[in-house]
Amino acid sequence: MITAKALDYFIELMNDSGIKDDLRLEESFHTLDEIYDWLDNLPMKYCEKVETIIGGHTYEGRDIKGVKISHNSNKPGIFIEGGIHAWEWILPATVTFLINELLSSTEPTVHELSESYDWYIFPSINPDGYVYTHTSVNHSLQDQAVLAQTLTETGITNGCKSALAMIRATEDIFAQLIMVPYAYTKEHLDNYNETYSVAVKAAEAISKRYGSKYTPGSLAETMYPVSGVSVDWVKAVLKLPLAFAYELRDRGDFGMLLPPEQIIPTGQEVVDSLIVLFEEGRKLGYS
Repeated sequence: MITAKALDYFIELMNDSGIKDDLRLEESFHTLDEIYDWLDNLPMKYCEKVETIIGGHTYEGRDIKGVKISHNSNKPGIFIEGGIHAWEWILPATVTFLINELLSSTEPTVHELSESYDWYIFPSINPDGYVYTHTSVNHSLQDQAVLAQTLTETGITNGCKSALAMIRATEDIFAQLIMVPYAYTKEHLDNYNETYSVAVKAAEAISKRYGSKYTPGSLAETMYPVSGVSVDWVKAVLKLPLAFAYELRDRGDFGMLLPPEQIIPTGQEVVDSLIVLFEEGRKLGYS
């Protein structure tokens, strides 16, 4: 805890040391090193709420780094991953925005959301690929078809049995979707009707700020049947009651090459949807 008397000195010390406590998301998409440096320094600023965590290691030896945000112990757990498709830079940016909001927002609804759960959040679940897109290729439309075939995706599992929900942020088609399990089958299994109703409310909420239209539905029906999707695994194996995958902006105007000025609006509307998503989950008894 930093006293008010020492705050000015602490800010000056951080500035002199080059420690970044603000990624300035509205200016650009950041590299993995910049994101990781920011994550590493969050415990200094929010020492009683944040710890850096390592979810695993990649084929190339990089950490899969995230943070745990907890205001008190023994809260239900929320697991969020972003960036499984490495060339879609809006995803780590949006998840990073979410971390910052959970820690610093003065909005009562966001603050309440932050304090209600233990958050396990990983901005880039595929750091090898993310680095590759920043260092080895020109991030252009021509490259995307090549990247889609050549990048190796790194997965992560979380064995926390007390978790309540898992959110996956992804974008592999030009669509805006809020999806529920399952991806491998079009059958409506488990508590599909409940989770679909939550996705409908979340899609309504995400549209209110900027008019963005998101379609709710199962992964197999809104996209196409596919196996190996993480939300299917946590739903079927960990038996989590709530699991969702978001396909973020946009619908094809910019494709996967969103301009940086869309980072903040995308993050804001996703936070809006999460507030409603968890409100609806509590109404169903998932708390």
